[in-house]
Formats: sequence, structure tokens, C-alpha cells
Amino acid sequence: NVDIIIEVSQDNKQYTTLIDTELEHRAGDHLYDLPQPIVAQFLKLTITENYGGSGIFVHKVFAFGEEANK
Repeated sequence: NVDIIIEVSQDNKQYTTLIDTELEHRAGDHLYDLPQPIVAQFLKLTITENYGGSGIFVHKVFAFGEEANK
């Protein structure tokens, strides 16, 4: 298993945590729906724990949404 935190920011300085969870050890995608739309320019994925594993491999991170009105 792996613990992760996903955060977003508008200015790349102040981040808001959206997800703080433990990913189960399995093949396939881990998908998360947010309860409401979030306006952000930056997304940060932090791996906080790998429970003694020899490493972590992240293949892809996708964030889907619509462009916000400026």
C-alpha cells in the first residue's frame, strides 16, 4: 500500500488538500471524484508512506475539468 496526498493551488505557494488517503496495492487506475468543482492552476501529488517498500512508481496523473472563466 501507499499513502498519498493530492493538493491544488492557484499560485504554486498556498496549497489546499483535496485527498489524503491510502491506495490499496493492486493493478489498475485509482480514480477519485471531488464533491464539488475546484478552481486550480497547480496540482501536487505527494507520496507520504510506502510501508517499507523499495520504491514507488507513478506512471501517469490525470486531472480532468473545464477551463474556469477568467
